[in-house]
Amino acid sequence: MNTTKTLLTTASLMLATAVGANDIQPKDTPAETRQAIQAAIDAAVPTGGTVTLGAGTFEIDAQLMVTGGVTVVGQGWENTVIKQTTSGATARCATVGEARALLETVDVRHDAAVGSGYHYMVADRSGDCAIVEFDPQDGWKTMILRKEEGENSLLVTNNLLSPKYRTDEPDPAVGNVHSKSWWRYETAKAYLDAHDGILTFEQAQECLAQVHWENLVWENGTVEDTQFSNVYDQQGGQLALRNWNDYGNTVYFRLAK
Repeated sequence: MNTTKTLLTTASLMLATAVGANDIQPKDTPAETRQAIQAAIDAAVPTGGTVTLGAGTFEIDAQLMVTGGVTVVGQGWENTVIKQTTSGATARCATVGEARALLETVDVRHDAAVGSGYHYMVADRSGDCAIVEFDPQDGWKTMILRKEEGENSLLVTNNLLSPKYRTDEPDPAVGNVHSKSWWRYETAKAYLDAHDGILTFEQAQECLAQVHWENLVWENGTVEDTQFSNVYDQQGGQLALRNWNDYGNTVYFRLAK
């Protein structure tokens, strides 16, 4: 269940490029702006090309899907900003409580052929956090996990953690202890425990580096890699991105307010 898509929403693009005649410009509505950017991204997938945004604020009505090695660049920190509009199911949440309430209203059903469960981790600046999972066997109802009493951290990898699915029976689709992902949970948990559950920014990056996938071969022959590793500084409003298993280079984004 390792992700193969990047969700690009509110980060200010920090890569500076020369302004060109073919640069994408903001459209009249958030929906039109998103559609224009997404169309350019999709067109660039076959060659793993670059999509360039012009200067301005790009308001979009939903997340962008960046895949296939495509790179999206703009005109620098102050000149190109992407902001997602805040209405309905796309609303931003300031606290974990607000996020949980919003997720209760979202239809998370997906293609039953996928056969897997999935989840989100939500956290806020106060240090509160929760894992929200969706039960594939019971109408995709939400299942909430919180930090244990006295714990300083909460961890989730690509396997469901709710007691209903955390069993000894092999079920690689759901991702329990027999899945390829379980070693990632155990490795990251050991790293967190060694630091009493409190990591510096650099240690968080190292923890992610230790559990990345590279040239992982599934039973059907599919080869999969970790596409991106993100560390968020919620107090400072900063995102650090390491892309395509390149752990020697970090790209920093200032998150729009």
